[in-house]
Amino acid sequence: MAGRAAGAQRRGVEANLFELNRHAGSAADVVVVGGGSCGSVLAARLAQDPARSVTLIEAGASYLEKWDWPSSIRDAYRMPADPGSRWVQTFATELSPGRSAALVRGRVVGGSGAINGCYFVRALPSDFAELSRIAGSPLWSYDSVLPYFRASESDRDFDGPVHGGGGPMPVQRTRPADLTRVSSEFRAVAIERGFADVADLNDSTGDGVGLVPLNVDDGVRVNAAMAYLRRRPSNLTVLAGAAAHRVVFDRGTVIGVEIAAGVATRVLPAQTVVLAAGAIGSAELLLRSGVGPADDIRRAGIPVVCDRPGVGASFADHPETAVPYRYTATGAPQLDAVAVQVALHHGALEIRAYTHPLSHLIPGAGAEPYLGVALMRPESRGRMWLDERGGLRIEHRYLTEGSDRSGLRDGMRLAADLLDGLKERGVIEEHRAVGDDGFVAAHLGTAQHLTGTCSMGPASDPNAVVDERCWVHGVSGLGIADLSIVPVPLSRGPHATAIMLAERAAVLFATPIRG
Repeated sequence: MAGRAAGAQRRGVEANLFELNRHAGSAADVVVVGGGSCGSVLAARLAQDPARSVTLIEAGASYLEKWDWPSSIRDAYRMPADPGSRWVQTFATELSPGRSAALVRGRVVGGSGAINGCYFVRALPSDFAELSRIAGSPLWSYDSVLPYFRASESDRDFDGPVHGGGGPMPVQRTRPADLTRVSSEFRAVAIERGFADVADLNDSTGDGVGLVPLNVDDGVRVNAAMAYLRRRPSNLTVLAGAAAHRVVFDRGTVIGVEIAAGVATRVLPAQTVVLAAGAIGSAELLLRSGVGPADDIRRAGIPVVCDRPGVGASFADHPETAVPYRYTATGAPQLDAVAVQVALHHGALEIRAYTHPLSHLIPGAGAEPYLGVALMRPESRGRMWLDERGGLRIEHRYLTEGSDRSGLRDGMRLAADLLDGLKERGVIEEHRAVGDDGFVAAHLGTAQHLTGTCSMGPASDPNAVVDERCWVHGVSGLGIADLSIVPVPLSRGPHATAIMLAERAAVLFATPIRG
């Protein structure tokens, strides 16, 4: 099977290099940059109009049939997301002063959704109310986006007015009988402590513990490319192994994308370009293309095309603190499982009962089992920019706001209480949850859920980068459709919302296609 996958990859690269040469002299109607969760959806939906030519650019490899994909990407019970993985691109960040971390992003069609933990929980209606308020438009209210959530999914457990049954992404939850012991007992302890037992986390507006919706089918992690790009129409070209360097403009109007495939570098002409390279990649491409804070761009030696101070200026991400514990002899998991089967929500907190030590899930990760305590609505904001040598710099600036520190302290106390319950039930022997700032700082990590590097908002807002229809302010023919445009931290993990966002954006871009 591994040889078959490798052969499919070689054939795909050769075909795509041929396509790159064949299309070099003609302009596609739309070029989508980035074949990840959003780009795969967007390209597939835009190409449903047979009169529109669509080219999807992806720096990593491309696969077609489900079983052509490498086993490490298919396996829903492992995450090939370590910094040494061939399927990731790694970025350095400073989470807080003196605490650095590696950010990993998928470098393959399907993007980060091809390497993640299969968590597929929707953002809350309150998130979309806030997004609509900032955007100044009802286009992003919960009522407006619900049809696109439904169109994206095929929920195996629930139907009714909030769920879809015929969409490309399979969604299901682990059956209670198949939960690992730590997941089952964590859920029981949470209910014992008075938290609601939430039947469906994708139809929830508040607190409670529930089974995590998963984009899994028969043990296979189904990423967006696997779901949306399997049957490609003749008007959709996928250029894998092609890295985008910058968007090319002529007097403020898009004319193409400069890309490299192997040693060849050329401009791929385009009538319209849509960035879907993720919250890091799309912001970096804008900066390298001369769109962003003018002073920073000039210092990096790049000609300014459009001064948009909001590019990279104020992003959000979910800080996560690990609370280690030790299993009893009978508490250790004995079966394969996705990373998180059960999650508890309490206000701005999400407590994740990881099924295994990360070393079982991610090669080279920590060997201790732990609860993850994540702050889902942090007030602290990070910054991303190009330095004087043109290098990308990222600072998360976690815990700069006192409310975030107090929120995580509250999370530590809640985690300690839940772990005490697991100890009473004989699942764990001990834990090290301490509700003070020192413990939080020492165990601080990131959920890697960046949003807001290219935020949505009206043109009058200097921090806004795109309008409510996802077109970039101040230039013509350039859009963005990924989590970079979401101006608020989402109250749940972002994957399901990213897929929906691309579904919604495809309709907004389609008429008219050029901003």
